[in-house]
Amino acid sequence: MKRVLLFTLAVLPFNISGVISQVVGTGFQSGSTVQSRLTVYNILPPFEEKIDIQKMFEKQEWIPARISFKSGRPDMRVKAIFDKYEGDLYYFENNKIMEFVDPVSEFLLRVPYKSDSLNFLFRRFFPSIEKNTESTFYRVIVHGRFQLLCCEEKSIELVRDQSVLEGKIKKHQAKAYFAYTPDNKMHLISLDEGRLKKELSAYQQIIEKILHGKKLKIRNESQLVDLFIDLNNYNE
Repeated sequence: MKRVLLFTLAVLPFNISGVISQVVGTGFQSGSTVQSRLTVYNILPPFEEKIDIQKMFEKQEWIPARISFKSGRPDMRVKAIFDKYEGDLYYFENNKIMEFVDPVSEFLLRVPYKSDSLNFLFRRFFPSIEKNTESTFYRVIVHGRFQLLCCEEKSIELVRDQSVLEGKIKKHQAKAYFAYTPDNKMHLISLDEGRLKKELSAYQQIIEKILHGKKLKIRNESQLVDLFIDLNNYNE
C-alpha cells in the first residue's frame, strides 16, 4: 500500500445528483460474495434525497467499504472515497490517506442513509469499449448473467451570456449505460427500445418477448432495470 497526500481534494463544486441504489441480499458479513448470486439494485423514488458519491469524495467523507482484489487476496474492509470521474479509489487507515497498489477488481461502498445505509457496487476489468478500458470502473445497477452498468464522465460546455462579455463555464455530467452479456461482450446501450434491440441484437427475440409480455416501454433507467431483471430471470 502507498501513502498519498490529498491536499487538493477540495476541487470546484459540481451540481450533480447521484442515483441512489439499494442492494438486496449483499452484506458485509464474512464469506459474503457479490458474484455468488443474482443481486438487483433497485432505484428509489425520484422524490427521495439523492446521494452524490462525487461530492462525498470532494468533501473527504469517508465511507465504509469492502474492497475485492483481482489477485484473489482476502477482501479489505476499510473506509474509502472514490473519484468517479478520474476512477481513483483511496482509503483511510491509521490516520493516513492511502491508495491501493494491488489492482482492485470491485468495491462496495456502504453509504449511511437516514437510519439505514445504501450500497453502491463498482466493478472493472470488463472488455474495452469506446473510450473505456479494462481499468474503467462501472457502477453495477443489476448484477447477474446480464449486468446493467453505468458510468459518468465530466464534461464542460461554454455557455454564452449576452449580458456579460466573457463566457461562463458550466460543468455537467454525461451518463452512459452498458450491458455485459453472457457471451462476455460489452455493449453501449440506449434508453430507446428500437435502438436497444439493435445494440443487443443477439438477444433481440428474448427482449421482444419480455417487452411484449410485460407491456414494458424503455424510456428511463427504472424501466431498463426492469428489463434486465427479467433478462436474468428468463427461461426458454
